[in-house]
Amino acid sequence: MSLLTPQEKQVILFILSGMLLGSVVLLLKGYTPLKIAPELIMVEKSVTLTSPANFIEYPRKNQETKTEPKPEPQPIREKSNARKTQPKPEVVYRQTPALDYINMAGTKGLMMLPGVGKVLADRIIKYREEHGPFGSLDELDKVYGIGKSKVSKIKAFFEKGK
Repeated sequence: MSLLTPQEKQVILFILSGMLLGSVVLLLKGYTPLKIAPELIMVEKSVTLTSPANFIEYPRKNQETKTEPKPEPQPIREKSNARKTQPKPEVVYRQTPALDYINMAGTKGLMMLPGVGKVLADRIIKYREEHGPFGSLDELDKVYGIGKSKVSKIKAFFEKGK
């Protein structure tokens, strides 16, 4: 009577054959354990301490330890139930939120707009640097590669967010 079933024998045989095949491939390619994991190489290095600052001094048995006086405990202050609320700062738009976004967003921010990829985002930024901030969303069609249909998609994107 066998300890293993025929299926278990097949699994063990499969695993062993895979390990053997892997070893043969590594041997043929000239790999050694040092080439596979060079971070495991242990090199003997001599350690030289150049200054006494490198030592850690521990108190000895017969040596007095210097103790600093403990600070006196502070009285516990009672917490008031009234919450201090700070007024939220108002968001001041210089123009409209859509124009502020177009005029301030970086490449990744502009790529979130519909139909705008990395190339168009870079062109928008280049146009903005050369001609100054956009006065309206309609000015986007002056950027090479952006037509009226893409401008209308961008407008719809901002209107949908309202």
